[in-house]
Amino acid sequence: MKQAKWLVIPAILVLFGWFWSVMSEDDEVRGFGGQFNLTSALSTEDMVPLNGQWMYYPNQLVGPQASVFGGFDVRLIDVPHSTKEYDFGTYQTDFNLPPDLVGELLSLYIPNLGHAYKVWINDELMVEEGKVDLDRASTIPAKRAHMLDFTSNERMVTLTIQVSNHYLRTGGLSQEILIGKHDEISRSFMLDRSLALIVCGSLIILFLYYIFSYLIQRKERYHLFFSLLVLIVIVRLLLEGDKLIFYFFPNFSWEWSMKLEYLSFIWLLPLFSYVISFMYPKQANTTFTRIYFIGVLAVSFVILLTPSYVYTHYLLLFQLTLVVGFVYIFKVVWQAYRANEAYSFINIIGLFVLLMTAANDVFYYNEWIATEPILSIGFLFYLFIQTVILAIQHGRTVEQYKQSSNELKALNTQLEEKVHARTAELKQSQKELVEKNRFLKKISYLDELTHIPNRRSFANVLEKDLAEAKQNNESISLMLIDLDLFKKINDQYGHQMGDACLKIFAELLNQHFSEHSHFVARYGGEEFVAICRGETLQAIEQSANNLRERVLKLKVPGVSQGELTISVGISYSENANITDNELFEQADAALYKAKDQGRNQVVVY
Repeated sequence: MKQAKWLVIPAILVLFGWFWSVMSEDDEVRGFGGQFNLTSALSTEDMVPLNGQWMYYPNQLVGPQASVFGGFDVRLIDVPHSTKEYDFGTYQTDFNLPPDLVGELLSLYIPNLGHAYKVWINDELMVEEGKVDLDRASTIPAKRAHMLDFTSNERMVTLTIQVSNHYLRTGGLSQEILIGKHDEISRSFMLDRSLALIVCGSLIILFLYYIFSYLIQRKERYHLFFSLLVLIVIVRLLLEGDKLIFYFFPNFSWEWSMKLEYLSFIWLLPLFSYVISFMYPKQANTTFTRIYFIGVLAVSFVILLTPSYVYTHYLLLFQLTLVVGFVYIFKVVWQAYRANEAYSFINIIGLFVLLMTAANDVFYYNEWIATEPILSIGFLFYLFIQTVILAIQHGRTVEQYKQSSNELKALNTQLEEKVHARTAELKQSQKELVEKNRFLKKISYLDELTHIPNRRSFANVLEKDLAEAKQNNESISLMLIDLDLFKKINDQYGHQMGDACLKIFAELLNQHFSEHSHFVARYGGEEFVAICRGETLQAIEQSANNLRERVLKLKVPGVSQGELTISVGISYSENANITDNELFEQADAALYKAKDQGRNQVVVY
């Protein structure tokens, strides 16, 4: 029987493994190329997270009407994901709705990101939380999450979010954006908040109980430190996630909320170590607890005296202070168990649960797993263990704690059932969703036929790259690539075969130049263009000849191998001391010469 009770620890490991597995499952609906197809998802699901590839404009505050062809630096970025490289930027994505939801009331859930954000749905500004700006002096950090209601008369909806950080070590959309039917988003929003309020209410009851116990029995310092520990957990619950403190105190300082969040984080274990020391005084080390207390106090002054954009960079150091405290606490409780002290085994189980929740939070804040912060829940679990112990010891308030525990279990059961139901539905529709998601690549900023950048995109990129190359004293080269005698292929095989050749050739170009991070576009008809920076002329010429040889070996169904050839004209400037028109004209002259000399060759101007 004594050995059987240790099976509780493997059971806890299995439970946490299941939790991490469920929370970290890949979403069945993912965005690709900056676009989401929600036609099937919103027809079967109440809420869908917009997780996947979004368009991102780093260090640019771009409005919803801005085009990717307007000279902006635009790239694809995964959401949710935080970024350390940029202080501000713009996220943009398109999603299409099921026909039956056009004109219906829908909602978006924007979580508390910790920094300023501004949200547009199509051209309508829905909310600006805080103040988004280009520098720290003008930016006001955000305080609240938002549920945004909207209707759309079109199936395609554009979502634009400007995010301005400046105050934290990381920025960007680091949490899930949810879309769904208004009633379901509202119900989920209220359920999460109600659960947090119930937990806070339960902890307030515990706090009042222990603080009154201390006031009645002044000599029992255990009750004092236990009540302070409960108070710290309450503060942390109010400051993490959606930060309920701002709903109770709208004018509360954002800077102080961050300081309190970090302070409540680092003071959990020092207060906890005092509680354990009073519980098992024979095994406690008072010298260690005092040194530990002083060390955390020194760290607290760093947090209090520096702004958020300084102390948030030391999160890993603060997490290490928790490790030190936990090792001491576990050592004391283990020695108490070896000495057959009362309730020591149940304390070990509680500490193990607390360790797992602390590990979850460390992994979450370092973005190693995609779950939720649950350290406060771990402390809540441990605090209730202590409550049960004290209830047995003193024979008081058993019914009160039992009622609170049953309420939490009922809520957890409902949440688990909902997760199971949604998981089953997602698995059932997985095959259909995977097939449909193959067509989600966004092509609005690409050539309609070949799906690579078009002539307008090329003009913008050439102007931008030429300016940067000149500033950085880099070389720049332009390749004009033309399919030889392409009219003959159209005449002989038909325009459908000609279009197929263009698609296959564009795919080859995209692959060839992507290997060297160069830009390629369709200039028009059977003519393509590539921009290469920072390469030697010899490397450019070698790359062009390699491409020419690959085209000779290109297999196009219905067209004889070797019938498809290219001519390439190259212009090159070592220091980019040239205009875009001159660069193009030189490449065009070289291409003309390649054609004149018999085609299927590379000519450098």
